[in-house]
Amino acid sequence: MLVFAWGWLGLGTPQAVASHIQGGQLTYQALGANQYKVTLAVFRDCGGSSFASIRPELEYRTTGCQGGPWPKERLTLVAGSQRIGDPYCATGPFGASPCGVGRPTNFETGLFEAVVTLPPAPEWTLSVTLGARPKLGNVDVGSELCYFEATLNNLIGGQAIENTAPQNDPLNAVIPFVCWRQDTQLSFATTEPDGDSLVYSLGRSLENCGDTTTYLPYTASRAIDLTPKGSTSFCAAFIPPGVSLLFRPTFPIASFAYSGSCPTKTATPNFLFNPTLGTITFTPAFFRPGINMAENKYAVVGTITEWRRVRKANGTTTAYKVGSVRRDILVIVIDCNANLTPAPPVATGAPKTSVRIASSRDSTFITAYSCNYTEVRLKFTDPNPADKLTVTYPELDPATPSLLTPAYLPAGVATFRVVANETSTPTGILKIRPDAAFVGRTFRIPVKIEDNSCPIKGITYRTIVLRIAAGNFARATASAPVIYAGSGAAVTLSATPFRPDSVGASPAQYGYRWTAANGLNPADSTRPTLTVRPTQTTRYQVRVLGLSFPAGLCQDTASVLVKVVVPDGKVPNIFTPNGDGLNETFVIPINPPGSRLQIFNRWGRKVRDYIDYANDWTGDDQPAGIYFYRLTDHSGGQSKGWVQLAR
Repeated sequence: MLVFAWGWLGLGTPQAVASHIQGGQLTYQALGANQYKVTLAVFRDCGGSSFASIRPELEYRTTGCQGGPWPKERLTLVAGSQRIGDPYCATGPFGASPCGVGRPTNFETGLFEAVVTLPPAPEWTLSVTLGARPKLGNVDVGSELCYFEATLNNLIGGQAIENTAPQNDPLNAVIPFVCWRQDTQLSFATTEPDGDSLVYSLGRSLENCGDTTTYLPYTASRAIDLTPKGSTSFCAAFIPPGVSLLFRPTFPIASFAYSGSCPTKTATPNFLFNPTLGTITFTPAFFRPGINMAENKYAVVGTITEWRRVRKANGTTTAYKVGSVRRDILVIVIDCNANLTPAPPVATGAPKTSVRIASSRDSTFITAYSCNYTEVRLKFTDPNPADKLTVTYPELDPATPSLLTPAYLPAGVATFRVVANETSTPTGILKIRPDAAFVGRTFRIPVKIEDNSCPIKGITYRTIVLRIAAGNFARATASAPVIYAGSGAAVTLSATPFRPDSVGASPAQYGYRWTAANGLNPADSTRPTLTVRPTQTTRYQVRVLGLSFPAGLCQDTASVLVKVVVPDGKVPNIFTPNGDGLNETFVIPINPPGSRLQIFNRWGRKVRDYIDYANDWTGDDQPAGIYFYRLTDHSGGQSKGWVQLAR
C-alpha cells in the first residue's frame, strides 16, 4: 500500500462557485397509454453548489433541432437518490468519500424525474441543458453548457409501439479516476429491458441541440516523454507526420502503442472501442502536474442506439431504430505513482471439459456447451502483492427482475460467486450447467476489481462473456471394434456422458436407451454398459438422457460400429438374407475408407453403388442368383469378384 501527498494527484480542492456539472445521462421508461417517466442522472463536482440548486427542465419535441419554443417539464430531484463517490481509501485523511469545500475533488450523483405524454411519432427528441461545465482538456466548453439528449421512435412502419430506453449498468464508473501510463478499461454497457438489439458508438460532446463542441489539440509537438520517474535515461516517442494531433469522438483521450526502443520510439494512436460490449480500452499518455488541472479532465460520450425487428403483414421483418441514449462522463487522469491497477483475471476450465476460454484487454470470453457441467475459475491478482482486492458484480438472477435490477445470468444457465474476497487473491467460481434451451445465447457479467491502495484506489473493469454452444455430450465405445465371423465373440458396449469431475455437491444423473440391433438383448437396452454378440457388422446406437436437466431438454445420441469380418480376409461368395440372423448381408471384410463398391447383375446392369460401403446390402428386392462386384479404392486400385444371393 502506497501513501503520498494529495498534491501529487493533481486533484486539489475546487471552489464552490457553481454546480460544476461533470456529466450525466437521460433515459426513459414506458408507463403505458403514451406516458413516459423520464430520468436525468446528473454527475456533479462534490465541491460545487448542492443538488438543491440544480433545477433542470426537460424539453421534448418531434422536430429535431428545428422550430421552438418547445414544451418543457420541470424535473424533480428524487428523494434518496444522491450518492457521493468513494474513489479514495477509507484510511485517507478525508475518508473514502470526501465532499465539500476544502476537500479533495470528488463527485456526487443524483436523479431527477418527470412524467410526460409522448403520442406516437417517428422520432421524439428529449433534452436537458445545464450550465457550469468545468474546463476540459479535450474539448472547448466556452459556453460552459452541458447538453443531455435521448430519442424515442414510438411510431415505426406506421405502427405505434412502446419502448423503454437501455438502462446503465450500475457498476459503470460515474467519474472514473484513471492512472497515467496505465492500461485502463471503462464501460458504457447497458441492459435492454425490451430485448432490442443495441449498437454502441462514441459520440461528440454537445452544448445544445445540434451544437457540437470543438475538439482541441492533445499536444503542441509530436513528442511524448516516456522517461520513467527518477530515471536519468531519457526516452521519448514521436508521433509520425500525417497523424492528426486533434482529439475527436473516437480518440477522446490521447493513448498510444509504442514500438522501437529508447531513446526514441514511435507512437501509434491506440484508443480501442468495442462496439459489441460498449467498452473502451486506453493508456493515458499525458498528465499535467498541478491542482485540479483542466488538462487532466476529458469528456467521453457513449451513444447506445436501439433497433427492433418488426414483422409486417406480408411475413417479412424489418429492423427499425426505436430510440437512443447518450452517456456523457468526465474521465480524470491522475498520477498513481507506484500503485498499479489490478491485473486482468486469469480464467481456467475444470479438467476434462471442452470449455473454450479467450481473453482480450477488456473481456474474458468463455464458450461452454449445452448439457455439460462445467466449472471455470477466475483468479484475480494485483501487481502490488500487498494490495487486497475487492471484486464486485451485480445481482445476477434476482427473484423479481426489474428495470433497476435486471437478470444478467439465469441460475439455470450458471452461477457465479467470489471466494476469498478482500484478500490479495480472490477467486471467481463460475459453475455452468445450461440445457439445450439456451443454445446460441450470450450472457454478460460486469465485474469491478478494486484494490485498497491509498489515497486513490486502483480499479479495473472487466466483462465476463459467456456463450452457450450446442454440445454433443454422449459417447459410445466398443471393447472390440472388429471380430471374426463365426467366432461368437462377445463385445462390451459402453455409453458415457462427456462431463468433468463432479461439479457441485452431487454428480449428474443420466439415463440410457439403446436401439434394437443385431446381437443386442432388449433387456439390456437401458444399461450404460452391456454385452452383444454380433453375427454381422452392426452400428449400435444409444441415446443418453440428462436427467439432472429439465425433462427433454438434454439428450444426445452416439453410435459405435462393430465389424464382423471373415478371418482370412477373403470375400465370402454367398450370403443368405432369410431372417435367421446369420449371414444376412454381403460383407466386404477389407473395405478402405473412401472406397466405392458397385454391384451388377448377371446381365451387367448396375443394381447398387456405394461409397464407404457399410456391409449392409441384404439383396433388397433383387432375385436370388449370381452378382458381380467391383471395389475401387481412393487411389483407383480395383478388385473384382462375384457373390451368390441365396434366399
